Amino acid sequence: MRRMIEAQKIREKRNIRKKSRLKEINFKFLIITALFSLGVIFYFVIWMSGLWDLGIKTLGVSYEKLTLNMGFTVDDILLEGRQRVQKKEISKALNIKLGESILKFDPWVAKAELEKLPWIRSSLVERRLPNLIYVRLSERHPIARWRHGSHIDLIDDQGAIINLSQKMPSNQGVPLVPQEFKSLPLFIGENAQEKASDFLKVLSSFPLVLNRVTASSLVGGRRWNIYIDKTIEVRLPELKIKEALDVLTQFEKQDLLFARDIKMIDLRFLPKIIIRPQKEILPQKQRETNEASSIKSSNMPGKMRDA
Repeated sequence: MRRMIEAQKIREKRNIRKKSRLKEINFKFLIITALFSLGVIFYFVIWMSGLWDLGIKTLGVSYEKLTLNMGFTVDDILLEGRQRVQKKEISKALNIKLGESILKFDPWVAKAELEKLPWIRSSLVERRLPNLIYVRLSERHPIARWRHGSHIDLIDDQGAIINLSQKMPSNQGVPLVPQEFKSLPLFIGENAQEKASDFLKVLSSFPLVLNRVTASSLVGGRRWNIYIDKTIEVRLPELKIKEALDVLTQFEKQDLLFARDIKMIDLRFLPKIIIRPQKEILPQKQRETNEASSIKSSNMPGKMRDA
């Protein structure tokens, strides 16, 4: 009996402790909630009044002054790899001036801005404390012109477009290629820019042909037609391109083929070669018929007229 009474007293004490803990937890929760609510209200009032922005700006100015006083200023910008891109474009992309705090300069943002410029393929931008910014550029090198629709763009050896349309004048809305690049090979056709570099490497093995090519057209995305001196169309096969160019080179060496009055040379079906002259040669019977017709016409009496 005595044990039962003691057990009951123990249970009562436990219940009392649990209730006191719950009250304590509830009280703490109410305090935290109240403080959080007051904080939100305080922040809202400060933000609406503009004091927050003012404080941030003041802190930023103080931090910048502190870094300047400690010697973290931009004293020099070291630039490597620049050939075509203008310095003023680089300066605009970096968005930093000599004498400003180097710690506010973000190299990753500057890198992204630099690589938006048409001449820059890739870049490396480093902030070298305490006072140097290092920039290394890898520029695009134009290898050809690409005509698609009414537009002509420069392309590099990876087929990427060097978009100078924003900087160049236009002719009836069509951007013009700078005069210094007018002598670059011209490629025509959809996706021709992607295969131009590989095709130029093949042509470079046949300089006698390459030096006379004025344009190359990609046909059906599979094979090339080249134009010699803007007048002779040479149709190349899809696969045996080198063999066809070798045949063309031998013909030019032996017979000066490019100097002849030729309209088209078809090398798609080697060893068969089709050559079409500028003026079609009529068959013998058709020539005789035409001559007889012209003689007959000349012997016909003219129209009667009053004396």
